[in-house]
Amino acid sequence: LANSLGNGVTAAEVLAVAGNESTYGTSPFAGFGNFFGLHGTNGPAGTYWTHPVNPNVKPVPVMMFPVQGGFMASGQVFVGRVGPYMTPGLGANPLAFFTVLNNHGYATGNSGYPAYMVGTGKNRGPYTQVSACMAGHS
Repeated sequence: LANSLGNGVTAAEVLAVAGNESTYGTSPFAGFGNFFGLHGTNGPAGTYWTHPVNPNVKPVPVMMFPVQGGFMASGQVFVGRVGPYMTPGLGANPLAFFTVLNNHGYATGNSGYPAYMVGTGKNRGPYTQVSACMAGHS
């Protein structure tokens, strides 16, 4: 998926998005093969409607993918949606990468999303955690 995005985007950046959006594979979205938090109707396996706890919040349609192969299938839709916004060298700057995502459908309305994703120290963000795992550190 990272290679499909090109522009130096790394596997750690892609995995951080998937980890964050799917709560590391434990969210209801992941149970429906959607590891990238893709909203919209008519996924290949149908549509899941969220069930907000707050009755004042409207349900949101989320694309469903076959559980078998859902990571790659939802990842390909992710690539199709954000790929046009990738620019040369973007992957070399994770904060810039997550800023582009924030400006194009991820955590919109949350200006702290990019900083959260690359957070260090006590509150390590998803990208920092994934990078540490890939480097063999905890």
